This record gives sequence, structure tokens and C-alpha cells, in this order.
Amino acid sequence: MGVYLFPFTSATKLHFFLGGFLHFITGDDIQGIGDCVLYTGPIDQFFEYSLGWLEYHGLRFEEEVRNEPDYQGQAIKNCPDEEPPCRIIEHRHFTGAVGKKTVITREYGEEWIPGRGRYHPVEDERNRALHKQYLELAKAQHPNFVFGGRMGEHRDYTMAETIAAALKKVKELTDHS
Repeated sequence: MGVYLFPFTSATKLHFFLGGFLHFITGDDIQGIGDCVLYTGPIDQFFEYSLGWLEYHGLRFEEEVRNEPDYQGQAIKNCPDEEPPCRIIEHRHFTGAVGKKTVITREYGEEWIPGRGRYHPVEDERNRALHKQYLELAKAQHPNFVFGGRMGEHRDYTMAETIAAALKKVKELTDHS
């Protein structure tokens, strides 16, 4: 059995990790592509918001070039006591780059507006109920589709939780093939 991953994203590394078990597709043609399709995009978008929008927390980013080689000594620093609270990312720590200047990005939470970037799913009663309705619609209209990942499951996973959930889902799918 092949598991098809749609939409094509940066999950290519997962593809190599799983030894070619996954097949990636692009485009909108999803008819007749296999016994199982793992969809990792927003489930409400997949169904063209026919039942309504699932909600997310919004983020606003402010980038700054600093005239110093190292601003905070680490890649990510949460600043809950600042007003407003933010997270600061110093990009050079991801790459090991060295120089006389550094670039930081401050992330601030803000209200999410449909159509803008989706960052952290809102996990409340309303959104859980709407997500459940979308899953029921998926089961009726696309029984060979599995909705996974942060957007497909509408869960605010950490990266470690995302990978663990993906590996668990692949195991479930291969155990039933």
C-alpha cells in the first residue's frame, strides 16, 4: 500500500526518513491517486470552508538588524514578562553564521484574521466540534483520506509532538494494509 502525502510541503525529509514509503503529489487532482492519502493541510480549507473557518492564533513579526555580533546567546528566547509578551528569534544561531551584526525577529501574538497565516490552532470547544464535523464530512466524501499534522488535526503540536503523531499515524496505516 502506498500512502500519498498532500499537499507537498517540507515533509520531504520525513519521506527520506521513512525510506520512500510516502509518495508526494502536487496540484489539485486528487481523484484515483491511491488507497490512502495523508493530507497535512488545513481541513477546513480542503472543504472550501463549507462548514465555517477553524480558528488560529495570529502572529505579527518585527525584524531588526542589530549592530552587535550576538544579541541573546541563543536561537529562541521567550519573553513572557515583556509588554506585550513576545518571543525573540536570533537567526544566526540556527546556521552558526558569524559577523559584526545579527538579525533578530520578534513574534507578537495578535488576533487571527481568516486568510492570513495560520500559526497556532485554537483548541476550544467550538473548534473541536467544527473539526469533528469536518472529519465526519471527510469520512463520507473521502474515506481514503487521513487528515494529519497540526493543520489537518487542528492541534497545537510542538515539533516533537508533530513528528511523533506522524510516525504513529504511519504505523497505524501500515499495520492495517
